[in-house]
Amino acid sequence: MARHLDWEAARGRGLHSDSLHDLAGLAFEVAEDAPLQRVLSHVARNVTDLPGVLYGGVYLLGDDATTLQLEGWHGLTAEYLKVMREMPLDLASGTAATGPPNVRAVLTATTILVPDVFAETELGPWLPLFRPQGFRGIAAVPMTAPDGAVIGSVTAYLAKGAAPGPADLPVLEELGRLATAVTLLVRRREADRAAVEGLRADLDRAAARMAEQRRLGAFERAALRLSADGAGLAPVVRTLTDGLGVALTVLGPTGEVLAGDPRGDGRSVSASMHVNDDQTMTLQAAVPPQTPPDEPVPWSLDGAALIVELELRRLDRDADIESRLTKDLVADLLSPAAMRHRDAVFGRAVALGHRPQHAHDVVMVALPEVESGGDPTAGVARAHRRVVALTGTVRPRPVVGSVGSHVVVLNPVPTDDRPPGAEGTTRALAARLAAAIAGARVLIGPRARTLADAPHAFDVASRAVQLLTRRSAGVIDMTDLGVPGLLLQSAQPEALRELAERTLAPLVRNDAERGGRLLATLRAWLAAGMSTPETARTMFVHVNTVNYRLRRIGELTGLQPSRPADLIQLQLALTVAEISGSIPPGALRN
Repeated sequence: MARHLDWEAARGRGLHSDSLHDLAGLAFEVAEDAPLQRVLSHVARNVTDLPGVLYGGVYLLGDDATTLQLEGWHGLTAEYLKVMREMPLDLASGTAATGPPNVRAVLTATTILVPDVFAETELGPWLPLFRPQGFRGIAAVPMTAPDGAVIGSVTAYLAKGAAPGPADLPVLEELGRLATAVTLLVRRREADRAAVEGLRADLDRAAARMAEQRRLGAFERAALRLSADGAGLAPVVRTLTDGLGVALTVLGPTGEVLAGDPRGDGRSVSASMHVNDDQTMTLQAAVPPQTPPDEPVPWSLDGAALIVELELRRLDRDADIESRLTKDLVADLLSPAAMRHRDAVFGRAVALGHRPQHAHDVVMVALPEVESGGDPTAGVARAHRRVVALTGTVRPRPVVGSVGSHVVVLNPVPTDDRPPGAEGTTRALAARLAAAIAGARVLIGPRARTLADAPHAFDVASRAVQLLTRRSAGVIDMTDLGVPGLLLQSAQPEALRELAERTLAPLVRNDAERGGRLLATLRAWLAAGMSTPETARTMFVHVNTVNYRLRRIGELTGLQPSRPADLIQLQLALTVAEISGSIPPGALRN
């Protein structure tokens, strides 16, 4: 039978005589912003001032409101603390009548007194933990907030034979209310501090964002000045790239790169730009993966896109104006009748920024066939405007126009010695046009020494362009064709096709039926300057194999590669077949 141990008896057992003697110290700790664990441990020490109490503990409901976590303690052993801290008490482990007393106190919102825990059979799982601690009974009072919610429990661990008397339980309950008050106070203080810190962080971020906006605004104004000065798309994009600190790329309607660097690393963020009724382009940014979505780069992309869109619209408007002006100029330059008034035509060319006395390459853009019901004129007009836009920054300026179903470019030859394919060369321009206009085939024709020679060069190129088909390569350069290219000047396209088909048909048939390599050998032999050893080396075969194949070519075609006249016919037929794409894919690969 548990007995009541009054205050006088408690003194005899070495306990404090005043259970509230240190509450002033508790108030000081709260005032000094002590952490909650330290404050609640102070309450737990006050609990041990009660008669017969060996240890004190304060348990709080976890964030999920399903467990009790030991948050303040006094006198408990390290082993007990370790278990209680690592394994919070589950509220599901108790009921109103059974289970750990502190769990029952929370569930019932009433004070629970268990004088002898070892007499409670339902506490069996905890008894091995209780026994080494030396306590016998447990008294637990709920921590009830003003709104009636129970937030935890203050627990007293009692010595053997000790039980709180009628005057002691009210003191323990008062300590429970005190623990509730200081817990709510400290939590409110911590919440207020977190709110203040959050507000301070928000202010810091807002200040940083305003500073970044001012910095970006300076770059945007610089980009607008470049656009107003007509500097072109590339300088505008470079300035915006420097401002945002990310790789920007301007993509055309079919995904072709108009400006910028598409090789940037990071996640892709893009913004659409509507240049005119039938053209939507994209500004794409490669944002570093660690950049948060609310950082300046993503939301500044819209502002950059607006500036780029304005520049694209300016270029489109200028291209439209120049397209109308140069369209008639090209027609006159290519017309022998108009060139009778050469000075007047050249004067218009000079006024538009061209150099009539400069050498020009004739470039013809063959557009894909228009589907049934489509408007071929509209397709040529769109392609013409597209070519004008793509050549707008090229200096010296090309002359762009359209003749029939083809777009014609008279491209000035660079005066310096640039390697073929270098930026500014005709080959580089042709490759750019082929990539920008879906399905187009681009033919580089003869070179006109001046614009006065353009009609003759155009006549030769127009004959060759009629040989192009869907199977032709994207770019064909007539300057690579040599003597066969010269022969194209005088022959009709249909006659050339018939010549190529008649000459090469036996070789095509042989390669298809026997898996031979006669066409590839002929092409490699011509490319090697008719050197049999060099041909064998490039094709990784024996010299005798090359000689055998050349004999077979002569047997099948009736033309001997060693005879000059036959050699010219074979070379011309192969050239026409390559231009028209009439040879099966792969037949010419070594």
